[in-house]
Amino acid sequence: MEKMKNDTRRGKSSGYLIAAAVLILAAILCLAFFLTYLKSFSRLPWYTYRDFTWSSSSGSIAYLRTPHFTDETDRSRETSHELWVCGLSQAGRRSLVTLNAEPDSLRILGWTVDDSSVVLSRLVGGRYEIYYVGVGSNRVTRYDINIPCIESIFFDKGDLYICSTDAERTKKTIGRIDSDRPSFDELMVFEMRELAELELLSVKQSGSGDRCAFAIYYRNRGDEEGKASIWIYCFNEKKAINIAAQSCSRDISFDWSPNDNVIAASIAEMKEGNVLDRSINFFIPETYEKSQNLTPADGSLPFQLFWNSRNQLFILVKNRIYLMLLDPDRPYAKTLFSWDSIGYTPSEFHISPDGTRIVFNTAFSTGIVKEDAYIMNIDGTDLHRIIEPEGRRSIECNAVYKAFAVVGKVLNDFQGSIKKNTGR
Repeated sequence: MEKMKNDTRRGKSSGYLIAAAVLILAAILCLAFFLTYLKSFSRLPWYTYRDFTWSSSSGSIAYLRTPHFTDETDRSRETSHELWVCGLSQAGRRSLVTLNAEPDSLRILGWTVDDSSVVLSRLVGGRYEIYYVGVGSNRVTRYDINIPCIESIFFDKGDLYICSTDAERTKKTIGRIDSDRPSFDELMVFEMRELAELELLSVKQSGSGDRCAFAIYYRNRGDEEGKASIWIYCFNEKKAINIAAQSCSRDISFDWSPNDNVIAASIAEMKEGNVLDRSINFFIPETYEKSQNLTPADGSLPFQLFWNSRNQLFILVKNRIYLMLLDPDRPYAKTLFSWDSIGYTPSEFHISPDGTRIVFNTAFSTGIVKEDAYIMNIDGTDLHRIIEPEGRRSIECNAVYKAFAVVGKVLNDFQGSIKKNTGR
């Protein structure tokens, strides 16, 4: 009897030893797998995405994809930027061209009116290069703008707009470059004798193409603070008019209504006690007179205004999107969407021209930014990734799942070994 008990104890002990050996072997294999995994993992890049730009039909999105490496030997590759386009889902997502450029020197300006090409600008050695990249053909056409001292460049409805200064910095010129006939038309010239600073902030061309509106920031000599104003240039009359929309902040935003009858503008004014008050003003371009004024609930935050093709005016603030209800008797802003409702804080977001969808990306860390990109309806429904995680981000997203799978398998094998060797 005692011998049987001893044999049973020895059997159990040998079973535990075998199970322990299996566990140790599995741990060694997991460690070897993990080290190999880390070696390949370190050579993969992070990808960041920026300049999401909708086509005019709201059916396609262009964006720039940039790789970032932690391995010093691969750091030189971080100057490459890839232009990608995709539809409303991941289907058909493809790379059009790769351009080398320093950070922030390459950006998407927009789409051509017929959505056949994506237009980019690249700053090289203080001079701008313009690229028209065919969406269907992948054909790349480059234009060198032979205008010295260009300070800013914009693209709207098929035309390029620039702000340049002369060599002596005595005057600044805002002009237009027609893509069909590469000539430069001077639109507005500012003498800098009394101005210490002048900057072209944004450009919006009317839907009919006969007028263009500019947001310009300026500061007089001797003044500590400057102002921003909106000017309208009429191409037929060759005349510029200041519509007296003045803001004490560079954060001025405006847009034309689809029928060109109204310009909505976000204006910041300094009130008593140095309180910055922001309101939305409506200007009638025919008379250049202010028609109505509205201050939404978030009056202290910068507004971005966007008028879609359905004659709906959106007010974009930090945490929510308003829909402006243009009742002639009582206009007011209705909260359309809050980012808190979906639990994401976007680092960049853009509404489609028809006002039905939003594309946005989110940043997840400091240092090297890890990003995911999503698309959803304007009311927050149908939220899904438009770009699946790539490179190291892809491995990071699957790491937890893989770790649980390996641990589960090891524990299952360990349990099986115990049962087999102990007879339980």
